[in-house]
Amino acid sequence: MKVVIIGGVAGGMSTAFKAIRENPNLDITVLEQEDYISFGA
Repeated sequence: MKVVIIGGVAGGMSTAFKAIRENPNLDITVLEQEDYISFGA
């Protein structure tokens, strides 16, 4: 299954990681308009 997430800041990345933990077979694409996506320590 393919999933597209719009927005790479905290909410988008949290959603992406939650989805991949729930179903490792997902094909996830995160779209972000800025040069960098969100990351945490």
